[in-house]
Amino acid sequence: MIARPFDFMAADGTRLGGTVREPAGATGLPVLCLPGLTRNGRDFDVLADALASGTWPRTVVTMDFRGRGRSAFADPATYRPDVEAADVIAGLDHLGIGTTALVGTSRGGIVGMILAATAPARLGPVVLNDIGPVIELSGLRAIADRMTLTLGHVIDSWDAAVADLKATMGRTFTALGDDDWLAVARAMYREDEAGRPVLDYDPKLLQAFASFDPAVGLPPFWPLYEALKDRPVLVIRGERSDLLSEATVAEMAARLPRVTVHRVPDQGHAPLLTDAATIGVIRSFLDGADAGAGR
Repeated sequence: MIARPFDFMAADGTRLGGTVREPAGATGLPVLCLPGLTRNGRDFDVLADALASGTWPRTVVTMDFRGRGRSAFADPATYRPDVEAADVIAGLDHLGIGTTALVGTSRGGIVGMILAATAPARLGPVVLNDIGPVIELSGLRAIADRMTLTLGHVIDSWDAAVADLKATMGRTFTALGDDDWLAVARAMYREDEAGRPVLDYDPKLLQAFASFDPAVGLPPFWPLYEALKDRPVLVIRGERSDLLSEATVAEMAARLPRVTVHRVPDQGHAPLLTDAATIGVIRSFLDGADAGAGR
């Protein structure tokens, strides 16, 4: 399946980018995949290829938030979920997509909840990958520590990039083999002019934590989550996640009527969405949502 790159402009003139897979005979709602804070659309390559193939293939769009992946760097003050939600609408308009299903990892899931509250007609069924309305303090600290460590020195080889990932993620991703770690590195890093791996995001993203008080954390945002009430929701949690707790997952399931939960063993924040079991769950969830809506 060929992923076609596309570019579009944000309202403030920032050039943004993504990829779209448009299989012949696509059925059901298109699927929009939004990545985590420091990640990009390459995280979804395995899932997107799977959803865009098979008996009932779907159009699959991945978008890179401003300052990440194929999108240009911007004023760090605009690296905010509300701005990113507006960027997503601009991207959907550029592609001529009205309503879409969503797979949102971490930050991408927060953006999805904002879309449900501000542009509900644009959003169908939603997959929240290891994110909810209560963000655990330990998970926020881990993200900040990982950014500080990986931005703090030059990486001169892919082996060194993998070593960095193992040092920061190995405690919670306990079943990955060498090829798996290299695939994660290839998604998170790009090569510079000298062929060295560099993190594929604006280092100024670290400023997103400038006002973060590690003694307080972030306040819950249950009303934003409850904006998802009119659609099916699949919550995915890494069983070793330090960002999304089991208590929060239980409350999420209790508060909305159409929530399904899937747990990924031996993975932390955020599940990679590359294992066959999880891909199968996502595919079944989307197919079931389409059938329930008469598509």
